[in-house]
Amino acid sequence: MTTLTVGVVGATGAAGGEACRLLLRHPNVGRVVPFARAEGELSAFHPRLTEPLPLVPVDTLTEREDMDAVLLCTPTGEAMQVSEELVKAGTLVVDLSADHRFNDPDDLQRWHGVRHPSPQSLSSACYGLTELARDEIASARLIANPGCFAITAELALMPLAQAGLLPGRSRATVFAVNGMTGAGSTPRRETAAAEASATLLAYGLDGHRHAPEIEQALRRWGGSDPVVDLSTAHADFRRGIHLTASIEVAGDVLPSREDLLDLFCAAYGEGHDGERFVQVIRRGRQGGLNHKDYSLYPQVSNVAGTNNCQIGVDVDLRTRTIKVVAVSDNLGKGAAGGAVQNLNVALGLPESAGLEGLE
Repeated sequence: MTTLTVGVVGATGAAGGEACRLLLRHPNVGRVVPFARAEGELSAFHPRLTEPLPLVPVDTLTEREDMDAVLLCTPTGEAMQVSEELVKAGTLVVDLSADHRFNDPDDLQRWHGVRHPSPQSLSSACYGLTELARDEIASARLIANPGCFAITAELALMPLAQAGLLPGRSRATVFAVNGMTGAGSTPRRETAAAEASATLLAYGLDGHRHAPEIEQALRRWGGSDPVVDLSTAHADFRRGIHLTASIEVAGDVLPSREDLLDLFCAAYGEGHDGERFVQVIRRGRQGGLNHKDYSLYPQVSNVAGTNNCQIGVDVDLRTRTIKVVAVSDNLGKGAAGGAVQNLNVALGLPESAGLEGLE
């Protein structure tokens, strides 16, 4: 059995801690090295991780020669400083920041406010939308993990784009809520428990940085060039994403809910038949007019702590609007879980290694 040494940079943060949790249970990982600027034990920052793992100074990262892979759970602008050197040393790099998600360095600067010091490296980075880019990921040495809202929206919209239901510059209106871990670990009054309890905190309404990332993926794999109108908010749960996408259908043909379920099941399979980590909710409608049938659509609580994305669909006949509901875990599929899934593919390991039986 392959035994790997994997480094996690930014191990004291929420995504870094989740990456350590997954790697510590990974059957092919023999050693996890948590890098951070802080000192002490990893368990001081993540008490549920009881293994005695001392934090390693992050400035020693590029001096190490024992890393098979490194997960960069760093703020935007930091991964680009070390990724090229790590790749040249033969280390597999999975970047959870935005540093390598865009093909065009001008887009990175426009939407994230940073200029890449080696823009040529963007062309060698593989965008880690695993369900659509497995072959490319399998031969990659630098993988750009999608943003948490981005991958959830991409999985929700891609079957529609591929079926021609997002033609031209049509508009996909997306409203997404994530847990408070999506607000980061920097203390702020608005995100303190006493302030954030029982409320929603809207943000990024002047143009969310994940929207152009979603559009780029839809152009590449969906053959579509829609406008993604993304509105976001934090809610007072710890982890998870609840996303609703609405697409008004022009023309004479309006697909039924059954048509959409067939479309999504053809793309992802039913249950665990097909894509292991994408499940389509296929249940018949119960009750009569105005019955609140909550079972038709996925719930955040069913995916929190996992690498799963669950999807439900419907059609508003009056407004001729397709509705897609997708839920995922912003620390799981949207960050550390997706990164481990990509690591597995890149290293030729079982794709679900370290990701089974999560809760």
